[in-house]
Amino acid sequence: MNPGNVNMNNMMYNTNFVNVPGGFNAGAQQGGIGHHADPNSPRLFTENLANVLTEVFVLRDLATEALKGIQGAYHASHLPSNTAHVIAELKLALESLMSILRSSGVGALPLLPTPPVSGATPTATAGSANAGPTQPVVPTEAQLLAEANTMVKVLYDTLGKKQESASVVANLLAVEQTSRGAK
Repeated sequence: MNPGNVNMNNMMYNTNFVNVPGGFNAGAQQGGIGHHADPNSPRLFTENLANVLTEVFVLRDLATEALKGIQGAYHASHLPSNTAHVIAELKLALESLMSILRSSGVGALPLLPTPPVSGATPTATAGSANAGPTQPVVPTEAQLLAEANTMVKVLYDTLGKKQESASVVANLLAVEQTSRGAK
């Protein structure tokens, strides 16, 4: 397999980051999209999303490695310089991901939580059912609407309580003002 390609969910995605600020591949040299491709095309969006996912997986692996280095800091065989190097790589990977998210437009999408995997082991092989990232649970339109309605109701109730409190304070101040004026 070409080192510039990643196989995710039986689809090949190009991970050569060229021609866009921050090292992002807009498809100008790969896949026949052309230099003046429509920035809103589904194919370009799919490539952008694949590139972001690849960067997220790299970031996750570096974060795990850095955490292991920090947790093993007091072991005799541990070298702090290795952990410092991994943390520096992690910072660079985070900057790269931020740049890709900004330049691709994928960063404007909401993040969906992934469900916990029951019975997953860290030594899962590539052929096992537990290998690879779990897919996020995409809420239905009805669930999104119910959640939005709940949030609006909570905000409305909060605003109502604040207005009631403000009116009580205003009434107390008005009573105090009139009592001072009567003296």
